[in-house]
Amino acid sequence: MKNSISSKGLHLPIIINQDNVILDGHNRLKICQELGIEPKFEVKEFQDSLQEKEFVIQCTIMYDLLVISIIAKKLSIIIYLGH
Repeated sequence: MKNSISSKGLHLPIIINQDNVILDGHNRLKICQELGIEPKFEVKEFQDSLQEKEFVIQCTIMYDLLVISIIAKKLSIIIYLGH
């Protein structure tokens, strides 16, 4: 992710709530700070705290699925090369 942000910039904004609490993008923000890149923020407003929690859970699930997909792809390459 750091290499991508360094070479291509930040494509996905850091999602914050109306109180400036980061909901999604903790790692992207940290990388931007390390690289001296001005991060982009998007304020997301919710009707209640449950809706906000559901959003955070959905973001976490999507990230986890992405990681699982990347690992599966790497494993399939390793298995293919091993045969």
